Amino acid sequence: NIADGERHEPKGASTATIDQVYVSDGAASGTWKELPYSDTIIMDDVSAPSFVIMPIPMDVTIQQIKYVLWGAITGADSTITVTDGAANSLGTQVIAFTGSGEGTTFTQTPAGNASITASTEKYLKFATNGNSSTTAKMSITIKAKVI
Repeated sequence: NIADGERHEPKGASTATIDQVYVSDGAASGTWKELPYSDTIIMDDVSAPSFVIMPIPMDVTIQQIKYVLWGAITGADSTITVTDGAANSLGTQVIAFTGSGEGTTFTQTPAGNASITASTEKYLKFATNGNSSTTAKMSITIKAKVI
């Protein structure tokens, strides 16, 4: 029953940076943190030349891309090329066949063009050259911060 005129922002609001949110620690306190963003898509077969598109609904800076194989690939490495909807390159990631199997993980930090504007770049495109053999799905997850 606190009147509107008696309410106030959480402590630290005056020094929090733009797009930070207050996260409670469950012990009557908390901290200001950047608003996180992540998304995951599935590539049906990393061993066949193809691509998948991940829509980007808000302005973000891509911090990390994680690839997880659902099974082993054989014969050769496949290379994933990452671009945004304006064809700007974020770099490439080699998906190695040696030692691959279910759960094999590869991590990529964008080589450039990591800031994505939803109204212009609109999406990320992940294209595989399909050089490996053996059909294998792959999860692709981005970790980003809202800008």
